[in-house]
Amino acid sequence: MCGVLALILLSREHVMAAAWLIGVAIVFDFLDGKIARLLGVSGEFGKEFDSLADIVSFGAAPALMMYVYGLHEYALFGAMVGVIYVLCGALRLARFNLMKSKPYFLGLPITAAGGFLASLVLSGISFPGPVIIAIMFALSYLMVSKIKYGNLKRISKENPLNRKVFIFMVSGFIGLVILSSRVAPFIAMSIYLLSGPLGIDWGEILAKKREGDEEDEESEEA
Repeated sequence: MCGVLALILLSREHVMAAAWLIGVAIVFDFLDGKIARLLGVSGEFGKEFDSLADIVSFGAAPALMMYVYGLHEYALFGAMVGVIYVLCGALRLARFNLMKSKPYFLGLPITAAGGFLASLVLSGISFPGPVIIAIMFALSYLMVSKIKYGNLKRISKENPLNRKVFIFMVSGFIGLVILSSRVAPFIAMSIYLLSGPLGIDWGEILAKKREGDEEDEESEEA
């Protein structure tokens, strides 16, 4: 829904509204799996349907958004930059669906790629055309690469310390949004984007349990 509405708005060159819709789609993408598990309806159908939604909301919509935002100046070449981004996003999703569940993401998730582009537009920072093209190519490469990215859903619910760290990070992000509502999402997405090449797994850091917790789990398994 968010992706299609964004595409419709972009046909009228409403770039900012489309960027907000992509942001809303990220929230839905984070919640859909949790809601499905709570309702006991999670399964392969949901996994495949989620990927179809992702290619629209975080693939096609961001690509067209960036074309309207600045790539249109390069005519057919600008359009092909967007096409390459969408194709790499589709390859990333296909690979993800075939892989066994892992504690990390192999390659930049398309959700993060689309979210980064939306945050770029919402930041209000003016980027020249060559920089936009370089960003699009970089995102395309990161999605199909074998660089590991942290899965923030790994945060341990049993470890009070990790919950406090997570709450602190969320509070800090909310504070940044209040102080600079336009730039904060761009800063947050940039940090995650760079975490892969730098070898920083935020999911592992936040989900890491204390030694006592690990010993308890081992004793339970035994």
